[in-house]
Amino acid sequence: MTETLSTLFELDKNIELFVQHLPQMVIIFALISLGGWVYETIYCSVVEGEFTKRGFLFGPSCPIYGIGALAVWLVLGQISNPFIVFLIGGSLATVIEYSTGLFLERRFKKKWWDYSMFKFNLHGRVCPQASAVFGAFSVVFGLCTDSNNA
Repeated sequence: MTETLSTLFELDKNIELFVQHLPQMVIIFALISLGGWVYETIYCSVVEGEFTKRGFLFGPSCPIYGIGALAVWLVLGQISNPFIVFLIGGSLATVIEYSTGLFLERRFKKKWWDYSMFKFNLHGRVCPQASAVFGAFSVVFGLCTDSNNA
């Protein structure tokens, strides 16, 4: 009985923490989604030699970047070792990218990105090179945010 009550109180504490940080999470999501769209648009435009609008939404937003940033912030917020943040952040982003790619392909019958030209890719949805970029983004993001947030 006591264990059940403490679990309920812990849940209340977690809900309070979530509500307390909700404005930060919304801002992080919006800014990083915009930043991801800018990054992808510039990168793909340079690679393709012409302006290429990225994303599947109307407007400048790639929500997968915002979701990844929130996941890194929530999961790795207390970790200060950049190497660990790089490894876990890159892995976390890779799982998010693979599952999102799979979902979008099944839902819309369209492939939104394709890494099949890279060595060691997995079904064209993820590759080590992109995972390394996302790991680096995780480290930079961690350095730019207060590590005691989560």
